[in-house]
Amino acid sequence: MLEIIYPSASFILREGDPLTLNCTVWHQQKQPSDLKVYWCKLAENQNSCARVRKELERLLSTEHLNPQARVSLSLLLQIHNVSRSDSGVYQCRANASDQTAVGHYIRVNVTVPPAVTLTHDSSGVVVCHASAGKPAAEISWAQGNGRSIENKTHHTNGTVTTLSSMSMINSTNAHVTCLVIHPAMNQTQTIELSPKTTDFIPMTLEPHVLPGNLADNVVVSSVTGYRAVLSCSNMSLVNLISAVWKIRLRDGACCLLAYRADLNKTVRTNCSERMDWAARPDHDPTLQIHPVRLSDEGYYMCEIANIDGSLHQNYTLSVLVPPEVTLTLDISGTSLCKASAGKPAAQISWLPAGDHSTEHEIHTNGTVTVLSTYRVNNLKHEGFSLLLHYLLTGSTISCVIIVTILYCTLQHRGTYTTVV
Repeated sequence: MLEIIYPSASFILREGDPLTLNCTVWHQQKQPSDLKVYWCKLAENQNSCARVRKELERLLSTEHLNPQARVSLSLLLQIHNVSRSDSGVYQCRANASDQTAVGHYIRVNVTVPPAVTLTHDSSGVVVCHASAGKPAAEISWAQGNGRSIENKTHHTNGTVTTLSSMSMINSTNAHVTCLVIHPAMNQTQTIELSPKTTDFIPMTLEPHVLPGNLADNVVVSSVTGYRAVLSCSNMSLVNLISAVWKIRLRDGACCLLAYRADLNKTVRTNCSERMDWAARPDHDPTLQIHPVRLSDEGYYMCEIANIDGSLHQNYTLSVLVPPEVTLTLDISGTSLCKASAGKPAAQISWLPAGDHSTEHEIHTNGTVTVLSTYRVNNLKHEGFSLLLHYLLTGSTISCVIIVTILYCTLQHRGTYTTVV
């Protein structure tokens, strides 16, 4: 009679834990025989059982024992530091002559604790990673007020990465916590939400689309080098939640300047240092740009939110560029008036009217150079010398040219006039 005695069992271990399995065999022999006992690990289909660690196999002879004796034998299987490859179903087996005995199944599950990280990005999404765990971790959220999205990635080594993301846009919570539940551990991680990940909505607009309601758009013009001031909504700042400027520049770049009242924090994302609050944003969320550059052209939206709701104001900022003005006269009697790199294009006129031509050169940055040529050969009066004074953004540029009773008038949005 050959019998194996031990209970069926299941073990859940962490990588690195020790494992000891004990197999007790009873053998009552009627004649001398060899007794062989071993542990094996079942294949996944359980059609075969591979012996585990040959050094643990014992070959015992009972030929010198009393044929009626009952022999008890214990065989230990020891694994000092289990790894994920040790997971599986184990079984103790014995055979003696024509007898065979098998023990109960012992299931061993070696768990791998996941690496847990909690991050947030500028789009207002918080992401909890439970990486390379076995089995897959489960993730839940505390302080979250949005809908979470969960994905699981299965790796070739049997581990699973669980990723759960939650949008915290418009959340009033200062913190959010993710709870990771796993057989090897339970862990929580908490992250402080900066203003840019909560109340502040990212720019996801197409380059040609203006934020907010197009009907509310206000076109504002400013001259390069000067200060541009854009006021925000007249909404009450009592119980203010946030003030946000969302900007899409002409070249498609996005900028975000945002203030969150409960944290008294301002977040600047991709904004030039020239763009800033004109005053304390909780008192006056007006935006100022100083000095204005041509690259600042684009769409500007201010959004104010308090406990009663939110309002917004849209602007299109147009930047004017004064042209550089030159006037020359060659020996053939041709006068050339040039207004270089202005925006919009300058307008050049001549007095008295005569034979002249005008050309426009459009540059990639949106400025235009205007070139006007005036032929003075046929004028009846000659010999006048004039001192030319150009008034350009407050500075006086003087030059002397001898011409034949020639008047050149340069008009640029009614600001610049040159007379010869």
